[in-house]
Amino acid sequence: MSQKGASRWARGNLSYNINRDLGAWSVRYDRAEQILVHYYTGVRLRDANKQILLPADRWNPLQVNWGTPDNHPPAMSHGGSYPISVEVQNTGVSDWTCGYPNFSYELRYRWAKAGHGEVAGSSSASVCNTPEGDPSPMVNLAIQNIPNWGPGAYTIRFDIYVASAYGNFWFSDYGWPTYSVSVCVDGPCQVFIPIALKNYP
Repeated sequence: MSQKGASRWARGNLSYNINRDLGAWSVRYDRAEQILVHYYTGVRLRDANKQILLPADRWNPLQVNWGTPDNHPPAMSHGGSYPISVEVQNTGVSDWTCGYPNFSYELRYRWAKAGHGEVAGSSSASVCNTPEGDPSPMVNLAIQNIPNWGPGAYTIRFDIYVASAYGNFWFSDYGWPTYSVSVCVDGPCQVFIPIALKNYP
């Protein structure tokens, strides 16, 4: 595992050095296990009692292209449609082979906002036949049909959705985290900036 690379993934910055800013990396991992399985795909992490700690079905985004000059999510408006492209990595323990019993693997998303729950998005992209450990091709999604929850900060929660002979499920149903991105809808959105005060008792 690359220490410098792990730092870049954790910081979401092209620089591994916390004292340098070389610009945004297109994704950022919030949890250590996301970094671990990026480098060591297919592993089974266990505790001291040999209990498996990670689900078998896992994924990571490798890059997200938002189509903006700085590659940050654009300010969004109700009624708009925002095309993006995403590359995902199969970090689980098996290939994403489509057929019986798993008919499809799709990258999808859900809308969320504090006090409003979640609503499934209307766009999806197939990531079928992505081998264990490998990245998918870049796939295209449209971020659209924003729920009518008023202006403010919304969250887009990306996840892998499986249509199976035994029932449909999201990877997050079994404990793997969604990849969540905050977006401003019908802004302006309030942003809280920490303030450093000198000589404050």
